[in-house]
Amino acid sequence: MARQPEDVFDALPYVLNHRLVLKEGGRYPNTFTFLSLYLPAMIRTSGETWAKAALLLPKALRGDREALDALLNIASKDQAVSVIAANIRRMAA
Repeated sequence: MARQPEDVFDALPYVLNHRLVLKEGGRYPNTFTFLSLYLPAMIRTSGETWAKAALLLPKALRGDREALDALLNIASKDQAVSVIAANIRRMAA
């Protein structure tokens, strides 16, 4: 069993390469490269973004306008955070 994210990232190209089909003319050279280089970087970046959003969320829910603005800024760049931000806006209305 994997204990670290790196263990999972190392295995991705070998277990998913034959199951993944990239779009023709896409920005990634091949599935192995996508799974070994690009996807782990995307996951790390998303994790960092979500951690920042998680720290802002309680403050935004308490009405901290600065925290809400920062959360909305993150939401403009991340689909998952945008769903959370939309729910906060609905609750505030």
